[in-house]
Amino acid sequence: FGLGNATGLGLVPYALKHPDVLNAWAGVRELALANVRAMPATPERLDTLRRWIGRAHDHFGATDGDDRWPWLGPRSLADVTARIRRQVDAVADDRQPFDVLYRWAEEQDVETSELVVSLLIEIDEGIGDDELDDLLRVDESVPLDATMTVGELRALLDERYDWLDDLGLDGADGDHYWWVVSDNTDEPRRAERRVLEPAHREVAIDAALRIDALRRELDGMDGKVLLGEFLAGQPEHGSAVRRLVGNDQPYGEPRDNACGAGFLPLQLQRFQLAMYGMDNYSPKSTDWLRVTLFQGAPRMADLGPATSDDWVWPPRPTGAPA
Repeated sequence: FGLGNATGLGLVPYALKHPDVLNAWAGVRELALANVRAMPATPERLDTLRRWIGRAHDHFGATDGDDRWPWLGPRSLADVTARIRRQVDAVADDRQPFDVLYRWAEEQDVETSELVVSLLIEIDEGIGDDELDDLLRVDESVPLDATMTVGELRALLDERYDWLDDLGLDGADGDHYWWVVSDNTDEPRRAERRVLEPAHREVAIDAALRIDALRRELDGMDGKVLLGEFLAGQPEHGSAVRRLVGNDQPYGEPRDNACGAGFLPLQLQRFQLAMYGMDNYSPKSTDWLRVTLFQGAPRMADLGPATSDDWVWPPRPTGAPA
């Protein structure tokens, strides 16, 4: 029930090229979560959370399926919701049980943690539609100040990209893949460098590698050199500088290397598809997966003044529609 669809590597370049959009998506989610964590307990709020947990449990329990690497399948997720329900009962008497539940979830596996977040944000009462619209509007322009110094650039690198060292960019696997738009499908694909040379066709989503190259270039330079002077002599670092200067938000940068041998596209794909409201992720390889759109959404005949967006985790249909 819903509309089936399949998607692949085409999502990855978008996620890596639009850090401000990613920050807006994740920021709205984090704001809703913060609102709920700060809410005191009331019988009505606890009842609402338990109702959502029961709905999720029934949904996953009625959807047969084993684990779908790298994620859990419906059968395992039904067990996870049962664990969450028991934990809610254990913390229900706390003054702020939603915060306690979240802090418990942070210590669990990723699937449990994220399912708890999904459940909690359903009871958020703090974000109105107009505020939500404002938060999702972004300005992706990045003006550069030519009088900025190399020393200031290095300070930004240390502050915003200290995690680069965890990616192993200097090793042989750091530049294993390159990305290209296919001649046959006009869609992004990735190829191994040892098999096929880019020949000026590379899609520039290697943000981590470019930032790392900029960092190595700046090492040892006079910190008083101006940005304008630096880019005039080495314009190939322009995109990395713009990325660095524009990355002043907490959730805009996927902390991964899209060209690395160990990069798993499915993770970014799922993140983006979840933000679009899709469900029922079924990976078919490391590069593409099937999903369901509008799962549980009302049909045209069901729309009316009383229609809400209360579609999440719908019950499994028991018969053909009338």
